[in-house]
Amino acid sequence: MTNNERKGAIIVGNERVLMVQMAPFLNNLSDIALPIVQASKLEDRLRLLTRESINYSYWKNNGIEDAEQYSSQIRHSNPQDNLVSALVFCSYLGWDRAHVIDGSVDRENFFLHFVVDRNSFRSKHRPQDCVCMAGYVAGFTTFHLGKKAVVTEISCCKYGEESHCTFLLANEGRIQNHVDKLCKQLNMNPLKKSRIVLKWEEQTVQGKGSSFIAFTDENNSSSNNSNANSPKLNGGDRSLPISFSIERMKEDDEEVEGNRLFGTRMNEPLKGRLYFEKRNQDRFLFVRSNQVTKMVNFLRRLALWSQSQTQTIFHSVNLSLGIHMGSNDLKSLLLYGGMDERRRIEMLSYSMREMGWGLAKIHPTSVIFCSQELEHRKNSFLRIELRHGMEANSTTSSLQEGSKHYCCSMTKGYLLGWAEQALGMTMSVAEVGCVTRGDSFCTFLLSSPQLFQNHLEVYLNEYGIYDIPMGTSCLCHIQKSENKAE
Repeated sequence: MTNNERKGAIIVGNERVLMVQMAPFLNNLSDIALPIVQASKLEDRLRLLTRESINYSYWKNNGIEDAEQYSSQIRHSNPQDNLVSALVFCSYLGWDRAHVIDGSVDRENFFLHFVVDRNSFRSKHRPQDCVCMAGYVAGFTTFHLGKKAVVTEISCCKYGEESHCTFLLANEGRIQNHVDKLCKQLNMNPLKKSRIVLKWEEQTVQGKGSSFIAFTDENNSSSNNSNANSPKLNGGDRSLPISFSIERMKEDDEEVEGNRLFGTRMNEPLKGRLYFEKRNQDRFLFVRSNQVTKMVNFLRRLALWSQSQTQTIFHSVNLSLGIHMGSNDLKSLLLYGGMDERRRIEMLSYSMREMGWGLAKIHPTSVIFCSQELEHRKNSFLRIELRHGMEANSTTSSLQEGSKHYCCSMTKGYLLGWAEQALGMTMSVAEVGCVTRGDSFCTFLLSSPQLFQNHLEVYLNEYGIYDIPMGTSCLCHIQKSENKAE
C-alpha cells in the first residue's frame, strides 16, 4: 500500500482505492439499492429480492472484478492457493481475518470451512458484514477456480449463541451436501439449521416490496439532516451571528489537529484490521475507487434500464451515497474530539486527503456564520476546489468516458453531507468546474437553498459561464463561454 499525500490518493497494488467506514457504507449501499430494485418493472422474483441478496450479488461481482484486476500480482504456486486467496486478500482490504478449519481442492467437489472470531474487530458492527464478505469471497474464488463458488453462513455470532461466525464455501451444485454434512458434524439443532440460506443471490421476501423512495430534492438537501435532528452549534445562546472567513489551515496546525483526531493509518492484515490510530473503534475498508461509483452499473444489469435511465439514476444514486458517507464520517469524527463550526469545515480537507478522495482546498471567499439562529446560519457559503479527485481521475467507468457532463456526483454528495452535519442546516450544492471537462480542478459551491441561486449566479458571471438549468443542481450541465460559438 502506498499513500500519495501530494495527491490525496491511496494506492493498493497499482489501483487507486477509497477508504470507507465499513458499517455505514455497506448499509447505505443496500438502503439505496433495495427500493430501486423493488420499484422496477421486473419479474416478481427480482422485485422481491432482499437486502441480503442484493448485497451478496453486488459484492460477489466486486470480488470477481478485484480478482481479475489483481490477478497478475497474485502468484499461486498450488491449487490450495486458489482456494484460500480470497480470505488472504480480504484481510489486507480490512474485511476481516478468517481461520480455515477444513477444505478440499477437488475441482468438482471443492469446499472450504472457515470461521471468523466473535472477538475480532468486526464484531461491534454486524448488520450486513457477513453477507457482504461472503459475496466478495464467492466472487473472488469463482474467478480463480473457474467454477461458480457459493458461500453461505452456517452460524452467526449476532444471535449470541456462538463465539464466532462459521462460513462454508463450495461448488454451487454441491453446496447442499456440504451444508448437511457440516450441520451433522456440529450437531446443529433445527432452529439454527433453519436460519441457513443456501443461496443468498436467490433469497426473496414474501409479498411485494416497499414503495420507491424519493432521492434528494431539487435543492439537494439530505432528508436525514433535517434541522430538527441537527447537532447544536457550540458557543451557547448567541443571538448575534459570528462570521468566519475560511482560509486553509497552516500545514503545521492541520497536521497537529489531524494527528489528534486521526493518527496514523493502521493496516494489520494478520488481524484483518484497517483503522486510524486515534479512531480504533471505527472499522474501515479499502474499495477500489472505480467500484465505489459503479453501484448503478450493477443495478442497471439487474433492472435492465435503458442508457438514458441509467445516466439519470447514476447521478442520484452516487449523490445519495456520498451524502450518507460525508455525514457519517463527520459524526464519527466528532465522537473523538470536540470542534467548533469553523474547525469542522477546515478538517474536511484533511479527512478527504486521508480517505483518498483527493486534495480539497476551501477557497478564501468562503464564509461561515455561527449562530443558534437558523436565519443567520443560512448566510454561510462554501467554495471548494478539489485536485486529483477520486471520481474525476477515474477513466474506466463507461458513464464517464468522453462525457461532457460533470461526473463527481458522489464527491458532491460527500461535501454536502459533511457541510450539513457541520453547520446543522440544510444546504444545496453544485459542481461548476470539472477536470473531465478540461478544468484544472473540480469546483463545488455550497450554500443554503434560499441563497444558492444568488451565489451560483455571482460565480457564473465572474467566470463567464452560462446556460445552467436551475432545477436539480445535481444534474447541472454547464457550458463555458468559449464554446458558445460552437
